[in-house]
Parts: sequence; structure tokens; C-alpha cells
Amino acid sequence: MFKLAKEMCRHLEQPLNSPKLSARAMFDHPPANCFNKGCVMMIGGAAHSTTPFQGHGAAQSIEHSFVLETLLGKTEDKAHIAQAFTAFNQGRRSRTKRVVITSRRSEELMGMKAPGIGDDIVKMRERMQTRMNWIWNSRS
Repeated sequence: MFKLAKEMCRHLEQPLNSPKLSARAMFDHPPANCFNKGCVMMIGGAAHSTTPFQGHGAAQSIEHSFVLETLLGKTEDKAHIAQAFTAFNQGRRSRTKRVVITSRRSEELMGMKAPGIGDDIVKMRERMQTRMNWIWNSRS
């Protein structure tokens, strides 16, 4: 089986070993307008995939889990699950949207393509020192 896999992937070896790689592709998509419909909900990458430039994907899953556990823990009747999901949607959507947007901007900053900053190291440092204050000091 390993021999077959090696054969299938042989064409990848040369590009991966090449020092001339100069491009990368990272994609995100705008967060969904709504995370739930009745008793069905999507979370994580299905609802708000993001680039990895803030390292906040795992943190969002922990936040989501805490909020969901709290909301569902207060739901005593399964008929109210849809209400809990709607509350989750209303409480989490704006924050997750901002994480997606600021991660995209972080990619621009690190890639030296941020408007008005480019490759100016002093401006990059200034921006990087304060750009994440909202996420660490926010209760939203």
C-alpha cells in the first residue's frame, strides 16, 4: 500500500523540494448569515472558515463549546433547543465574522501587502502591537 502511495505522489516530490516556491493560496469565506435554522446548527469551518494567521480557530471552538454548553444547560425542554441555537447565533456571529476579517487582514500584514503599510517594518510593528486588543479585551 505504501508503495502505491509513493508512486501516486512521486510527482509532488520535486515541487515540494524546490526552493523557488513563491506563492501560496489561503482562502476563507464570509461567515454564514445565520448559523442555525430551527434545531439544526452549523459551527466551525462550515459556518465561518478562516485563514490561520491569528491562530484563533481552536480558541473559537473552545468559546463556542462554552457558550453552547451554557445555553443548552439552561434548556430544560427539547422544544426550546431552537431558541438556544438562535441565541447562540445572535451572540456569536459578529465575533466570528470579525475573526475571519481580521485574520484576512493579518495575512495581508504578514505578507507585506497591507494597504498603507506594505513592507514598512516600523508600521508593521506598530499595527501588530495593538491589532488584537479587541479579541483579548472583549466580552462579545
